[in-house]
Amino acid sequence: MNEPVLACPAPQARLAPWMVYQDPRFLDLLAAHYDWRREVWSGVNALGRPLPGLGALRAKVWNPEVCGDDWCKALLEAPVGYFDVMSNFAVQVPGVRCISSPDLMSMLVDLSGGADAIFERMESRARKGIRHALREGLTSACSASADDLTALHALLLRVTDGGRKYEVPPLPLLQALQAAGLSRTYVARWGGQVVGGGVCLGTTISHGFVSGFDAAACKGLPGTLLYYDLLVAEGALGATHFDLGAQSVQDHPGLALAKRAYSPIQIPAYRYLIEPRSARARLQRQVLRAAGHAMPR
Repeated sequence: MNEPVLACPAPQARLAPWMVYQDPRFLDLLAAHYDWRREVWSGVNALGRPLPGLGALRAKVWNPEVCGDDWCKALLEAPVGYFDVMSNFAVQVPGVRCISSPDLMSMLVDLSGGADAIFERMESRARKGIRHALREGLTSACSASADDLTALHALLLRVTDGGRKYEVPPLPLLQALQAAGLSRTYVARWGGQVVGGGVCLGTTISHGFVSGFDAAACKGLPGTLLYYDLLVAEGALGATHFDLGAQSVQDHPGLALAKRAYSPIQIPAYRYLIEPRSARARLQRQVLRAAGHAMPR
């Protein structure tokens, strides 16, 4: 039997952008709101969708490498139809197929040195945008207000065309995360109105769960001040890096360019389709195909 071959990562690859997705408290809340169930295989946390008598036909996993070196072997031996995995480790082994763009990168902002250092590391276009927004009266801050979270969620639905441009988590999930102390909410205001904001998760690596900014609601002002204040605040809370999310220039050139304004560290990221070897796993894949379920590509 072939054992997984893991690439020797560069030092920065030891950062785990999706580390919070190995927090059982967070996954339990996700599972409750999306009708999944948290499963654990040899210490690796995942979200599965089980069927009576068949178990989990499919499951999602993020950054399993933080759970130890045997994560790939554990998933290959699990009684699951297939795993959809996001990782920052290169893997070459039968049963594991990379399905992401070759230029997919996790983008993490270094939060060391405080506000001045973060500001100076940004590209000049971002610094100009911050100064412009300040002159025009845009403000941003962390908020524990339930009303602010509701207003931010309404804004996110508006700027994403009801979640069609990108997924917006349901408001009850965001409220549950806030009530459990697992998230921080930031809002930007102009003229007393909420015009942008974001929800952050995690501790050492702060993860941007969802965010948005409505430039049309504030005469075209850029949203860089919101994200700068968010970065500074997360660093003050003890985070060493902020995850802007994984991005492919090939797939989304405009978004990748926007994120580069914050001078992020770029770490190779991979999306894998893992097909376990067990007889039950093969049966589960047959069930999925018979039901017309399309496997990730």
